Amino acid sequence: MRNMRIILFDIDGTLFDSKKFMNLVRVELASHLGVNENDVYKGVEDYYSYLSSNTDFNPHKLLEHLSGFFKTDEESLKSIFWDDKHYKEALYPETIKVLKNLQKKMDLGIFSQGFEDFQMHKLIASGILQYFNKKLYYISRKKLDNAFIKTLPNEAVVVDDRIEAVDKLGKMAIWINRNNEDEANFKGEMIKDLNQLMLI
Repeated sequence: MRNMRIILFDIDGTLFDSKKFMNLVRVELASHLGVNENDVYKGVEDYYSYLSSNTDFNPHKLLEHLSGFFKTDEESLKSIFWDDKHYKEALYPETIKVLKNLQKKMDLGIFSQGFEDFQMHKLIASGILQYFNKKLYYISRKKLDNAFIKTLPNEAVVVDDRIEAVDKLGKMAIWINRNNEDEANFKGEMIKDLNQLMLI
């Protein structure tokens, strides 16, 4: 492994499978509401249609919207959405093992985009918050803004699934290409899953 003192992890698509999470929630919501999964999908898409950007996604507003869309009690939807079991199941299979091993050798932190309370909830509910140094949480609605990037430690390496983030960060970033995106023109460091971090 190269000499890395600090690794900052993106959350969605890196540690946490957000698509799987939403699928798990959608299945349980459909069962609770007595509708099919496609109906829930339409309700979620209806919420997204009001957003200017995906970075505006707010789970509290989503649940409020779905409550109105399906004319149902919002509290019952909250109990499903915030259930820890969905967050635990949505971790990538190797996430805990790799974090546990890396934590013994270096400081681990977070470099994530979104509303801070929701991103932190993912770490808490999934059980992985314990692996991160609380002084190394970098969460922003616009994490690629130059001013925010300048707040990162100089010695940090960032692991991110978004190629635009890796391109912006340059040599300080490692691309986790879980979806086998085209890598022909990519010149930086790339891994396919977190296990490969142990080999760099």
